[in-house]
Amino acid sequence: MTGRILYAWELGGNLGHIGQFLPLARRLRAGGAEVDCALAFTAGVARLLDPEGLSWMQAPVFRGVAPKTVNEPPLSYPDILLLLGYADEAALLGLVGAWRRLIELTRATLMIADHSPTAMLAARTLGLPVMLHVTGFYAPPDISPLPAMRPWASTPTAVLEASEARALHTINAVLAALGAAPLARIGQLFDVAEAGLNTLPELDPYPQRRNARYWGLLPSFAAAPVIWPPGRGPRIFGYLRAGPETTTATLAALAATPCRAVICCPNAPPEWQERFARPHLSIISQPVDLAQAGREADAAVLYAPHGTTASLLKSGVPMVLLPENLEQGLVAWRVQALGAGYMVGAHGRFADPATALEALLTSADCRTGAMAFARKYQDQVAESVLADMADRALRLAGAEGV
Repeated sequence: MTGRILYAWELGGNLGHIGQFLPLARRLRAGGAEVDCALAFTAGVARLLDPEGLSWMQAPVFRGVAPKTVNEPPLSYPDILLLLGYADEAALLGLVGAWRRLIELTRATLMIADHSPTAMLAARTLGLPVMLHVTGFYAPPDISPLPAMRPWASTPTAVLEASEARALHTINAVLAALGAAPLARIGQLFDVAEAGLNTLPELDPYPQRRNARYWGLLPSFAAAPVIWPPGRGPRIFGYLRAGPETTTATLAALAATPCRAVICCPNAPPEWQERFARPHLSIISQPVDLAQAGREADAAVLYAPHGTTASLLKSGVPMVLLPENLEQGLVAWRVQALGAGYMVGAHGRFADPATALEALLTSADCRTGAMAFARKYQDQVAESVLADMADRALRLAGAEGV
């Protein structure tokens, strides 16, 4: 039989999730599987997936309003669920029903789940095997109560227990309505056919996790070469987003720094070229070859997306990190704990990008930490990680020729 794989991506934004999945999708199709994609975020998807011949559709997503009694910002993974429909039995039952119908329509023999707890619930009710395609942030350990997600703050255990009990009650009510066995803990949702994580232990936001399987880091999808400005000075690679004040502050600091900088900012407004661009500072919108950037950059400034941060760290590049949300904050926190970079913000070592950048360029401390990390994983080859993951998925899907 031909394996049919449904890639489910339910929560999150931007196209980084799809970029991480594309190399795996190519391998799966080459191995004989049919691949369908259900996506939380579809803006710009056509230019990525249509040339690949991949079918895609809008994923079922929560459109309601979270109750005011939910912790916001979230303190634990159950709080994230409660903000996204798990406080309302009718809403969750509707979402699970929509995912069940998608599974039936695609005739999937395997779900590859990328931050898709509700899709995983639906798969559980249908007996469909699931393979995770996530970093540690999206798959908490099977601990009860689930740990707090803000290591820089103290969260009472009673608060964690209350959030978990509330979300678990809704989950079990939906499972009962569909004739499925209840969960004893929310962490059991991630006990699936293949629970390996696409990260490395040092970047897992849950140090409490035990006996985890870490696949490692996947290769980046093809992108344009990095073209460094002429001149002298350290080569600085940046991946930032327009909007936060820290981005404009970083560009202003780089404009005044003797360096050669290439800053990728996909949503940069046109006026930034006149405001910030210099002969030594290039602002571009297209993705670039991260492997090349890692080989050639002396330092990096990033908003701390997991994939880009991990890739450059594995190349031994020290970095300044400007997180914009909780997931990125946890990545930055872990990198700072490794001594491989400086986190900017309320919980970081520095309050502003200019000071952090100056410290990074004038001290060898972070380079030493980044190089130590790179040496530890120098024998791990991304293409081999990809091949192993594809082989596991094809076997689970029952694809021919495996």
